[in-house]
Amino acid sequence: MKKLVVINLILILIYCILPNEIQKNINETVENTVKEIQQEIISEEQPTEEQKQVSNLNISFDMNLLTKSNITIEELQKGFANTNMQGLEQYFINAENETGINAIYLAGLATHESGWNTSDFARERNNLFGWQSYDSNLNATKRFASKEESIMTVARALKKMYLSENGCYFNGYTISGISKRYASDKQHNQKVFRNMQKIVDKIK
Repeated sequence: MKKLVVINLILILIYCILPNEIQKNINETVENTVKEIQQEIISEEQPTEEQKQVSNLNISFDMNLLTKSNITIEELQKGFANTNMQGLEQYFINAENETGINAIYLAGLATHESGWNTSDFARERNNLFGWQSYDSNLNATKRFASKEESIMTVARALKKMYLSENGCYFNGYTISGISKRYASDKQHNQKVFRNMQKIVDKIK
């Protein structure tokens, strides 16, 4: 905008001093320059692809879990504030980016299964999801090298087995669809959703 103001001042001086023919030539040149500057301004005001990507924190019990949240690390830090989940934010975002599974759901599932990263399995086996943990044999619960490996491994498995129509545990794209085969607890879906709500409420 400053460029346009300067150009207008120059035009005023031109009209006051120079002959008509010279004014005409200069005016054409200035008009072309103004058009170029206006185009630059329009381009600068256009949002980038990254800027267009707005967080979707609108969750629902029957939501399609392949709806990306596009949640930012800063937002998830708020959602995990004052819990043992702090420091794990980027891993959930990475899991969403790779698999397409909503990061808020993944976080809700992890916080429920691990008691917000306080369970024995989370502390001793880096297992945030109770993955491969069976009521008949808890010792079979899988060990992971890191919390990051736990998040990425489970997200990939959920996408392949639970959230693909040819998956062996596919029952739809909802929280209930996964919980039906994921856990024996009949209230599992509701408990996971409550944790999702807690995370979103802290962000908002």
